[in-house]
Amino acid sequence: MWIAVLMVFGPAVAGLAGALIARLLWRRALPRHGRAAMMATMLAGAVPVIAFLVVRTVIWWLSPAMSVGDAYQLERFRAVLPLALGSLAVLLLAVRLPRGTRAGSAEIAPRTLHAFLSGWWIAGVLAVGALVLALTVALGAPSRPDGAGRYTQRWEAIGTNGARSGFGTYGWYYSVPAMVALALLLVVTAIAWWSVPRPAWDAPVDEDTALRRLRAANIGRAALGALLVHLGFVLSRLHGAASTASELLSPHEGTITIPSPLAAMEPVFAWASPVAETIGLAMWILIALSAVPTPVRQASPSPSLAR
Repeated sequence: MWIAVLMVFGPAVAGLAGALIARLLWRRALPRHGRAAMMATMLAGAVPVIAFLVVRTVIWWLSPAMSVGDAYQLERFRAVLPLALGSLAVLLLAVRLPRGTRAGSAEIAPRTLHAFLSGWWIAGVLAVGALVLALTVALGAPSRPDGAGRYTQRWEAIGTNGARSGFGTYGWYYSVPAMVALALLLVVTAIAWWSVPRPAWDAPVDEDTALRRLRAANIGRAALGALLVHLGFVLSRLHGAASTASELLSPHEGTITIPSPLAAMEPVFAWASPVAETIGLAMWILIALSAVPTPVRQASPSPSLAR
């Protein structure tokens, strides 16, 4: 029972702890939001985490009574869920709510994305997205249809007499909807980043600059968090595939156990999956925490949280 509870809530608890530590380390560096912007930012960080945990809890509670067909559909939903929640968070952050009057004399100041967004956020999103895509293609390409036509199986030849061993895998049946959600997330993120420098300055300009930098960084956190949580799901499926084995009955040798081709990587997947999920959830939680006003008001945020 406790092991199941740890698997369901462990990454979220660890992510919350990590986000709180990061928030305390850089608490003096956060600019002050307006009331509406603060609420939108808190929702962008809190809603994905809460929705993710609620869905996971419901699945854990109902999964013993699910049919096989429902279980297949559930896996597709779980693959898409983090990416859909990430897109929702990005959309909430993309809505810019003015907090003051326009600064007429400052309209000539340059407003480019480079001035508000660190290239590390773009590199991080692209790198994790490329890793997810590479794993998806590597697992989807050898997948084969099962008896119902779902691409969820992988077959390995045994010997030279045509015998084969089958294993479940993260095939196209699961990953194609997730890749559509991934593409949508990247498009929404790119548009949200593009929109950051577009509006005219609010007064005072230095505070508006700090807020735009924080918003651009939070958009990166929302997208990167979604990709990492989804990566954790893919790695958990890899761990499941690596821990399975097939049995072959031989008239001379008896029962022969055939391990998965990924068996050697099982310990790596077992640790990498919760670690990726924990970091992703911490990214989302940091968004919510970044909306909390700080006791000491400073004009510009530190690179840690704001860039």
